[in-house]
Amino acid sequence: MLVFQAPTWQMNPTITRESLQEEFDKDSAFAMMEWGAEFADVVDAFFISDKVVACVDKKRPNILPHASSRTRYVVTLDPGLKGNAYALAMGHFEKPKVIADYLRLWQGTRENPVQIVEVEDFLLGLNRKYRIVDNALDQHQSAATIQRLQKKIHIRETVFTASYNVEIYQCLLELVNMGHFRAPVYEPLTTEMKFLQRIQLSNRFRVEPAQGYTADLADCVANLSYILVVEHEKGGGVFVP
Repeated sequence: MLVFQAPTWQMNPTITRESLQEEFDKDSAFAMMEWGAEFADVVDAFFISDKVVACVDKKRPNILPHASSRTRYVVTLDPGLKGNAYALAMGHFEKPKVIADYLRLWQGTRENPVQIVEVEDFLLGLNRKYRIVDNALDQHQSAATIQRLQKKIHIRETVFTASYNVEIYQCLLELVNMGHFRAPVYEPLTTEMKFLQRIQLSNRFRVEPAQGYTADLADCVANLSYILVVEHEKGGGVFVP
Protein backbone atom coordinates (compact mmCIF):
# COMPACT_ATOMS: atom_id res chain seq x y z
CA MET A 1 0.00 0.00 0.00
CA LEU A 2 1.35 3.41 -0.99
CA VAL A 3 1.01 6.12 1.70
CA PHE A 4 1.62 9.83 1.15
CA GLN A 5 2.60 12.24 3.91
CA ALA A 6 2.36 15.84 2.81
CA PRO A 7 0.89 19.07 4.16
CA THR A 8 -2.73 19.84 3.43
CA TRP A 9 -1.90 22.77 1.14
CA GLN A 10 0.03 20.39 -1.16
CA MET A 11 -2.66 17.71 -1.21
CA ASN A 12 -5.73 19.95 -1.36
CA PRO A 13 -5.68 22.64 -4.06
CA THR A 14 -8.53 24.55 -2.37
CA ILE A 15 -6.39 25.28 0.72
CA THR A 16 -3.26 27.41 0.69
CA ARG A 17 -0.59 27.84 3.35
CA GLU A 18 -1.46 31.54 3.47
CA SER A 19 -5.11 30.79 4.25
CA LEU A 20 -3.99 28.93 7.39
CA GLN A 21 -1.78 31.71 8.72
CA GLU A 22 -4.20 32.60 11.52
CA GLU A 23 -4.09 29.00 12.77
CA PHE A 24 -0.27 29.09 12.76
CA ASP A 25 -0.25 32.42 14.61
CA LYS A 26 -2.47 30.96 17.35
CA ASP A 27 -0.57 27.68 17.80
CA SER A 28 2.17 26.77 15.34
CA ALA A 29 2.90 23.32 16.82
CA PHE A 30 -0.73 22.22 16.72
CA ALA A 31 -1.20 23.70 13.23
CA MET A 32 1.74 21.70 11.90
CA MET A 33 0.21 18.50 13.28
CA GLU A 34 -3.26 19.40 12.05
CA TRP A 35 -2.35 20.78 8.62
CA GLY A 36 1.36 20.26 8.04
CA ALA A 37 1.59 16.45 8.29
CA GLU A 38 4.07 16.56 11.16
CA PHE A 39 3.18 14.03 13.86
CA ALA A 40 4.74 13.44 17.24
CA ASP A 41 3.92 11.54 20.39
CA VAL A 42 5.04 14.43 22.61
CA VAL A 43 5.51 18.09 21.81
CA ASP A 44 7.84 18.99 24.64
CA ALA A 45 6.96 22.65 25.09
CA PHE A 46 3.32 23.70 25.17
CA PHE A 47 4.29 27.38 25.21
CA ILE A 48 7.11 29.00 23.28
CA SER A 49 9.56 30.13 25.95
CA ASP A 50 10.10 33.57 24.43
CA LYS A 51 6.34 34.15 24.34
CA VAL A 52 6.09 33.31 28.04
CA VAL A 53 8.81 35.82 28.85
CA ALA A 54 7.14 38.44 26.65
CA CYS A 55 3.81 38.22 28.49
CA VAL A 56 5.43 39.28 31.78
CA ASP A 57 5.22 42.99 32.55
CA LYS A 58 8.68 43.54 34.02
CA LYS A 59 7.64 46.91 35.47
CA ARG A 60 4.82 45.40 37.48
CA PRO A 61 5.67 43.54 40.70
CA ASN A 62 3.31 40.89 41.99
CA ILE A 63 1.46 43.00 44.55
CA LEU A 64 -2.24 43.55 45.06
CA PRO A 65 -3.59 46.41 42.90
CA HIS A 66 -5.28 49.53 44.20
CA ALA A 67 -8.94 48.84 44.84
CA SER A 68 -11.25 50.29 42.19
CA SER A 69 -15.02 50.16 42.08
CA ARG A 70 -14.86 50.18 38.27
CA THR A 71 -12.76 47.04 37.78
CA ARG A 72 -14.54 43.71 37.97
CA TYR A 73 -12.29 40.83 38.93
CA VAL A 74 -12.41 37.05 38.72
CA VAL A 75 -10.47 34.84 41.14
CA THR A 76 -9.52 31.24 40.41
CA LEU A 77 -8.06 28.76 42.87
CA ASP A 78 -6.41 25.38 42.48
CA PRO A 79 -5.42 22.97 45.28
CA GLY A 80 -2.28 21.15 44.23
CA LEU A 81 -2.68 17.42 43.67
CA LYS A 82 1.09 16.85 43.61
CA GLY A 83 2.79 18.12 46.72
CA ASN A 84 1.29 20.44 49.28
CA ALA A 85 0.37 23.64 47.50
CA TYR A 86 -2.56 25.95 46.82
CA ALA A 87 -2.60 28.45 43.95
CA LEU A 88 -4.65 31.61 43.37
CA ALA A 89 -4.94 34.01 40.45
CA MET A 90 -6.92 37.26 40.31
CA GLY A 91 -7.48 39.13 37.06
CA HIS A 92 -9.72 41.15 34.81
CA PHE A 93 -10.47 41.69 31.13
CA GLU A 94 -9.34 44.70 29.10
CA LYS A 95 -10.36 44.01 25.51
CA PRO A 96 -8.63 42.21 23.89
CA LYS A 97 -6.33 41.34 26.81
CA VAL A 98 -6.60 39.23 29.93
CA ILE A 99 -4.73 40.90 32.77
CA ALA A 100 -3.51 38.75 35.65
CA ASP A 101 -3.41 41.30 38.47
CA TYR A 102 -2.18 39.13 41.31
CA LEU A 103 -0.82 35.61 41.76
CA ARG A 104 -0.11 33.63 44.89
CA LEU A 105 1.18 30.16 45.67
CA TRP A 106 0.94 28.73 49.16
CA GLN A 107 3.59 26.04 49.57
CA GLY A 108 3.54 23.50 52.39
CA THR A 109 5.19 20.20 53.19
CA ARG A 110 3.94 16.77 54.16
CA GLU A 111 4.72 17.61 57.78
CA ASN A 112 3.33 21.14 57.57
CA PRO A 113 0.65 21.23 54.85
CA VAL A 114 -1.02 24.39 53.59
CA GLN A 115 -3.64 25.59 56.05
CA ILE A 116 -6.86 25.75 54.02
CA VAL A 117 -8.36 28.16 56.55
CA GLU A 118 -5.57 30.62 55.72
CA VAL A 119 -6.41 30.40 52.02
CA GLU A 120 -10.12 30.85 52.71
CA ASP A 121 -9.51 33.88 54.95
CA PHE A 122 -7.34 35.46 52.26
CA LEU A 123 -10.05 34.85 49.65
CA LEU A 124 -12.71 36.42 51.87
CA GLY A 125 -10.43 39.42 52.38
CA LEU A 126 -10.05 39.87 48.63
CA ASN A 127 -13.82 39.79 48.20
CA ARG A 128 -14.26 42.46 50.87
CA LYS A 129 -11.67 44.75 49.26
CA TYR A 130 -12.28 44.24 45.55
CA ARG A 131 -15.25 43.97 43.22
CA ILE A 132 -14.94 40.25 42.60
CA VAL A 133 -17.80 38.86 40.52
CA ASP A 134 -16.69 35.24 40.44
CA ASN A 135 -14.58 32.92 42.59
CA ALA A 136 -13.88 29.73 40.63
CA LEU A 137 -13.08 26.59 42.61
CA ASP A 138 -12.73 22.92 41.69
CA GLN A 139 -16.08 21.28 42.40
CA HIS A 140 -14.46 18.10 43.71
CA GLN A 141 -11.07 19.09 45.15
CA SER A 142 -12.47 22.17 46.92
CA ALA A 143 -15.84 20.79 48.00
CA ALA A 144 -15.32 21.62 51.69
CA THR A 145 -14.26 25.19 50.94
CA ILE A 146 -17.23 25.67 48.64
CA GLN A 147 -19.58 24.49 51.34
CA ARG A 148 -18.08 26.85 53.91
CA LEU A 149 -17.95 29.95 51.69
CA GLN A 150 -20.88 29.67 49.28
CA LYS A 151 -23.16 31.84 51.43
CA LYS A 152 -20.51 34.55 51.81
CA ILE A 153 -19.17 35.04 48.27
CA HIS A 154 -20.20 34.21 44.71
CA ILE A 155 -18.69 30.85 43.76
CA ARG A 156 -18.39 29.27 40.32
CA GLU A 157 -17.94 25.51 40.62
CA THR A 158 -15.59 24.21 37.96
CA VAL A 159 -15.36 20.58 36.85
CA PHE A 160 -11.88 19.88 35.51
CA THR A 161 -12.50 17.20 32.90
CA ALA A 162 -9.89 16.27 30.30
CA SER A 163 -11.77 18.22 27.62
CA TYR A 164 -12.11 21.30 29.85
CA ASN A 165 -8.38 21.20 30.56
CA VAL A 166 -7.67 21.31 26.81
CA GLU A 167 -10.16 24.15 26.26
CA ILE A 168 -8.75 26.44 28.94
CA TYR A 169 -5.15 25.85 27.92
CA GLN A 170 -5.91 26.34 24.23
CA CYS A 171 -7.49 29.67 25.18
CA LEU A 172 -4.44 30.73 27.20
CA LEU A 173 -2.06 29.58 24.46
CA GLU A 174 -3.78 31.74 21.88
CA LEU A 175 -3.74 34.74 24.23
CA VAL A 176 -0.02 34.29 24.96
CA ASN A 177 0.90 33.82 21.29
CA MET A 178 -1.09 36.88 20.22
CA GLY A 179 0.35 39.05 23.01
CA HIS A 180 -3.03 39.33 24.72
CA PHE A 181 -2.08 37.95 28.14
CA ARG A 182 -0.22 40.06 30.70
CA ALA A 183 1.10 38.94 34.07
CA PRO A 184 3.17 40.50 36.85
CA VAL A 185 6.69 39.38 37.66
CA TYR A 186 6.22 36.07 39.48
CA GLU A 187 8.78 33.36 38.84
CA PRO A 188 6.63 30.40 39.96
CA LEU A 189 4.15 31.09 37.12
CA THR A 190 6.88 31.64 34.52
CA THR A 191 8.56 28.37 35.47
CA GLU A 192 5.33 26.38 35.36
CA MET A 193 4.41 27.74 31.93
CA LYS A 194 7.86 27.02 30.51
CA PHE A 195 7.74 23.40 31.65
CA LEU A 196 4.27 22.51 30.46
CA GLN A 197 4.08 19.73 27.86
CA ARG A 198 1.61 18.83 25.15
CA ILE A 199 1.08 15.07 25.15
CA GLN A 200 -0.34 13.97 21.81
CA LEU A 201 -2.76 11.02 21.94
CA SER A 202 -3.84 9.93 18.44
CA ASN A 203 -6.62 12.45 17.64
CA ARG A 204 -6.42 14.52 20.81
CA PHE A 205 -3.91 15.90 23.29
CA ARG A 206 -3.56 16.72 26.94
CA VAL A 207 -1.52 19.33 28.79
CA GLU A 208 0.55 18.41 31.80
CA PRO A 209 3.75 19.50 33.55
CA ALA A 210 7.09 17.90 32.79
CA GLN A 211 8.38 15.39 35.31
CA GLY A 212 9.41 17.11 38.53
CA TYR A 213 7.24 20.20 37.91
CA THR A 214 3.70 21.26 38.79
CA ALA A 215 1.03 23.32 37.04
CA ASP A 216 -1.06 24.69 39.91
CA LEU A 217 -0.60 28.38 39.02
CA ALA A 218 -0.74 27.68 35.31
CA ASP A 219 -4.07 25.88 35.82
CA CYS A 220 -5.39 28.93 37.69
CA VAL A 221 -4.28 31.34 35.00
CA ALA A 222 -5.67 29.16 32.20
CA ASN A 223 -9.04 28.89 33.95
CA LEU A 224 -9.03 32.64 34.70
CA SER A 225 -8.34 33.47 31.05
CA TYR A 226 -11.00 31.09 29.77
CA ILE A 227 -13.70 32.42 32.10
CA LEU A 228 -12.95 36.04 31.21
CA VAL A 229 -12.77 35.45 27.45
CA VAL A 230 -15.86 33.23 27.28
CA GLU A 231 -17.96 35.58 29.40
CA HIS A 232 -16.91 38.52 27.24
CA GLU A 233 -17.85 36.65 24.08
CA LYS A 234 -21.25 35.89 25.63
CA GLY A 235 -21.87 39.60 25.93
CA GLY A 236 -19.70 40.77 28.78
CA GLY A 237 -22.31 40.93 31.51
CA VAL A 238 -20.77 41.76 34.86
CA PHE A 239 -17.25 40.90 33.67
CA VAL A 240 -16.66 43.99 31.58
CA PRO A 241 -16.92 47.61 32.84
